Amino acid sequence: MVEASEQGYPDFPVRDVRRMFRVLVALDKLGSSRLTQLVNETGYSKQNILDSMKRSGAQLGVVIEKDENEYRLVSWGPALNKAGVRKLLRESVSSNE
Repeated sequence: MVEASEQGYPDFPVRDVRRMFRVLVALDKLGSSRLTQLVNETGYSKQNILDSMKRSGAQLGVVIEKDENEYRLVSWGPALNKAGVRKLLRESVSSNE
């Protein structure tokens, strides 16, 4: 069973791919954002967020740019469908209720 975080999103286990998706959705929602904003939005540690961003680029072709201290999601890459990722996360919340 997946518990919901303070932000109302599921708190997926560390190695669950949906945790990486949650980071991407937060980046998309916030636009250009600092790491601390992503921590506040997701409830995940800075290191987990950095690891998720790195893995999403290396494994899925996601493009995230860093300008000074801000990160911005440029492209979901060739493997991910933004609407599909959001739907998966919403369904995870629904099935947890």
